[in-house]
Amino acid sequence: MEEKTGKKTKAQRWRLIKNILLCVFGVSFLITGIMFVKIYMNGQKEESSFKALAEAIHNNPVSAAPVKTDASAPEAEAEYAVDPKYFEPYLALKEQNPDFAGWLNVPNTNIDYPVMYTPEDPEFYLRRGFDKTYFDSGTPFIGEKCDIDSSAFIIYAHHMLNGSMFATLDNYMDEAFWKENPQFTFTTTDEIRTYEIFAAAKTEIYDQSFDGFKYYYSVGDISEFTYNQLALWLRNNSLYKTGIEPEFGEQILILSTCSYHNDDGRFIVAARRIS
Repeated sequence: MEEKTGKKTKAQRWRLIKNILLCVFGVSFLITGIMFVKIYMNGQKEESSFKALAEAIHNNPVSAAPVKTDASAPEAEAEYAVDPKYFEPYLALKEQNPDFAGWLNVPNTNIDYPVMYTPEDPEFYLRRGFDKTYFDSGTPFIGEKCDIDSSAFIIYAHHMLNGSMFATLDNYMDEAFWKENPQFTFTTTDEIRTYEIFAAAKTEIYDQSFDGFKYYYSVGDISEFTYNQLALWLRNNSLYKTGIEPEFGEQILILSTCSYHNDDGRFIVAARRIS
């Protein structure tokens, strides 16, 4: 009787342990599920706010097509410009938030966002939305040491799991995608700027001991020597050859996001301004 009682006690203890473990796993699974739903819902809410801004931009009734500045001028002497009214939605965003630098649109990706500029605190929008409230996704922003008129500048954004921000920049890892989508635009409050992509590279943020070329330090108002170094490094490290060689005087814009090929990985797309 004592042996059976002992065995029964051990069995009861084992069942108790299993029940406790099941409860722990169940609670953990529930918490994980709740967190996932919360992250997803927050992501959807954040994307909705950006889509509202995009609608104000893209529902503009004024065409971006340049028109003659002097209708009576002969065609051979005619000058063309975009109707200033076209830029009114962008000016409205600038009035809402003076940190607004321009609007980035990359065709056939989800990249259709405002870009922010805060030189005193470059990463201010790392986890903030356009309205400056906390956003997991943040808002694309211009990196330190540069601005939209620098010889070379970088726009940073997160690589979000829901496909927002710069997640679809990864499309440019595929050469075929680049061939079909070689250009993108960055529109300021008074210019539509077109950029031609010449390189797409997997790289990383190097530690202080690394004495090689660090592309993210070669931005701003750089010398011709540094410009050529940057352009050469970008082309040499590109996943594929585009045959495009930027020349000093052609502004370089780099789009940068996290990549997971190593701990400090980055994926970058570099383009030269062509208009």
